[in-house]
Amino acid sequence: MSHSAYIFDFDGTLVDSMPYVAMGVKSFLKSRGVDYPENIMEIVTPLGYPGSADYYNKHFGLSTNGEEYLEYVQTLIYQYYQNEVPLKPGVYEYLTALKARGASLAILTASPLRFVEPCFKRLGVLDLFDRVWSCDDFGIPKSNPEIYRRAAERFALAPDQIAFFDDSIHSLAAAKAAGLFTVGIYDETAKAFVEQMKETADVYLEDFRKIDHI
Repeated sequence: MSHSAYIFDFDGTLVDSMPYVAMGVKSFLKSRGVDYPENIMEIVTPLGYPGSADYYNKHFGLSTNGEEYLEYVQTLIYQYYQNEVPLKPGVYEYLTALKARGASLAILTASPLRFVEPCFKRLGVLDLFDRVWSCDDFGIPKSNPEIYRRAAERFALAPDQIAFFDDSIHSLAAAKAAGLFTVGIYDETAKAFVEQMKETADVYLEDFRKIDHI
């Protein structure tokens, strides 16, 4: 099965960056004296930086904002995006194959684009994407189906003409509700949700080398 457009999450889906992101998140919370739950990354990853800050304020009694939080995390991990974060196995081959057959490719990420662009430029894949979106471009988190409907509108396509790839159960469920074809991708930080992702997504893959006709 092929689609007209493909939307990909960034962290944990195309690049193996979640260990670095988790380091920044947990360092920030520790610096504020927060006793966070073990599954904190699964909770905040779909929320983006402003949404994560709101979550911390509501649930941990902090009084921070998205800019302060982003600045802290960026200081710790930006260099890793520039110099170290790799593509996941099979990603380059799959993206170039999609582009060769004329598919439109987009990124939709809760991370700031200042992380995405230098990383993808270094890895030689930035020019493969027609659109690179953050949640800030829509003002909607990835846990809300509306963001996927609006992305489909920007492609001028029906939602079922678009395949969406993510390692987050929350994002996959929202994209599925919006009518997109969904592909779950394994990431170590979301391993607790593997069975749920298999039940929710149209297809679940351990990595991109196992893709067949999507």
